[in-house]
Amino acid sequence: MIIKKKLNSVLCPSKANDDVQVLVKRDNQIVSIPMDEIVLGDVISIEAGDSIPCDGLLIKADSLSVDESTLTGEPMDVEKNLVYDPFVLSGCIATAGTAEFIAIAVGKDSQWGIIKAHLEKEQDQTPLQEKLDSMAQIIGYVGMAAAAATFLAMMFIYCVVQPDYLKDMSFFAHALDSFIIGVTMVVVAVPEGLTLAVTIALALSMKKMLHEKDVA
Repeated sequence: MIIKKKLNSVLCPSKANDDVQVLVKRDNQIVSIPMDEIVLGDVISIEAGDSIPCDGLLIKADSLSVDESTLTGEPMDVEKNLVYDPFVLSGCIATAGTAEFIAIAVGKDSQWGIIKAHLEKEQDQTPLQEKLDSMAQIIGYVGMAAAAATFLAMMFIYCVVQPDYLKDMSFFAHALDSFIIGVTMVVVAVPEGLTLAVTIALALSMKKMLHEKDVA
């Protein structure tokens, strides 16, 4: 029984690519289906100018040449035949001839899908970036604690100490002023631009070092 496996979006990064039609032989009939509906075991027909939608094994080839520069970087076209080189890889383009092949790997399991998966991995933070993020988090916590303490202190002064300069101010107005001051402290304390500032400082320091080296 043929294992049904749809072509993953890794192979086709955009909706426009998913809409590309390919010729597939199913139940002894040639049908045109979207690229993302190819499954293992499908017999796919290609000709010059077609993009190879999945990895496959040739069962028929007539003067087939394939541009594999997207995978190997080699600028020369590769001749494919049933004896010496019967495999075609997704992401490549047929530059000449015609062929039929059986789909043996699709989506993330194909060569193009594997490459795309590696390229889309997020880059890890450098040790400096990790320490800066940790420092920014600590400063943010300290700022919030200081803002809360300031708000409580100002309310304590109004309710308990009751200085003369606050007698004409209502409780709500003083609470609002205290809250605004606390929020201002939080906004000022959280160093959103710390990473950028350190990066700029390092760049300027490096430039200065290079200038001093040239002068020396």
